Amino acid sequence: MNDAEDVDRRFQQEVSRKEVRKLRARHRSMRTVWYGFGMFGMVGWSVAVPTLIGLAVGIWLDRRVERPYSFTLMGLVAGVAAGCYLAWYWISRESAAAQAEDENDIQNNEAGEGPPTAWTGNASHRTDATKENH
Repeated sequence: MNDAEDVDRRFQQEVSRKEVRKLRARHRSMRTVWYGFGMFGMVGWSVAVPTLIGLAVGIWLDRRVERPYSFTLMGLVAGVAAGCYLAWYWISRESAAAQAEDENDIQNNEAGEGPPTAWTGNASHRTDATKENH
């Protein structure tokens, strides 16, 4: 391969990467405020529910068992810790899925399998992102 072909190939790859980023940004801008609230609520509930369960178990144990230390406080700490772990797990899983989708789109585009696809809002229907007129 000569230098001109190598430069041309690198240029095509760079254009492909930029195309994927632009289409991905366009797709993400279509998300509504409700999507953000849903994401925020999911993280909030993943912390709140284990915390309340830990408190309830701690209060129940304090009423049943006489000890010099507080089961309520231990339940609160355990619930918050479990909730934070669940929130971290959920966010890292979503982040990994988004990153894998980005990498898959880039690889498909570099392999010449056509333009990347983007969700159009209906989870059961995918369309070619280049046909969208936004």
